Amino acid sequence: MQFITGKHIPRRTFLRGMGATVALPLLDSMLPAASPWAARKLAEGKTRLLAIEVVHGAAGSVDWGAKQFLWAPEKIGRDYEFVAQSALTPLEDWRRYLTIVSNTDVRMAEAFTGPEIGGDHFRSSATFLTQQHPKQTQSSDLYVGTSLDQMFARRFGQDTPLPSMQLCIEDLDQAGGCTYNYS
Repeated sequence: MQFITGKHIPRRTFLRGMGATVALPLLDSMLPAASPWAARKLAEGKTRLLAIEVVHGAAGSVDWGAKQFLWAPEKIGRDYEFVAQSALTPLEDWRRYLTIVSNTDVRMAEAFTGPEIGGDHFRSSATFLTQQHPKQTQSSDLYVGTSLDQMFARRFGQDTPLPSMQLCIEDLDQAGGCTYNYS
């Protein structure tokens, strides 16, 4: 499989094999898989979604970080600007392609009953893209609604090998440590 091995067929070899002198357009299969040009060519015109949850004491999720605009631009709208200390500054070259949604309300992540008090981390992660209050359970009856990234994957992800990918830096096997039954 050429996208794994990086092997490609040179255009001239292809033309000689056809036994005809034909002017062909550059085909994706003629690009080496690992080349930056191939990656750029394959990504052209694709709609992408990147959702980053900044919680659990990260500088941008507390009042000080919000006032420094570390994870969100100060000005809203198309003519926003990144401040020098912003974590988003490296994205400046792609600014015209970005829509930044910040300071969203996560009321559904609050504890509604006594037993929920203390499960803030896992409840906020479940609420992040669903805006649904998760159910506390130790069983397999987990459901918190369809998340925004999954709706996006259904609509735009069908043209890619992986319609959706979720990455996490938390240990999900807490064995009840701080999950408060939010599996």
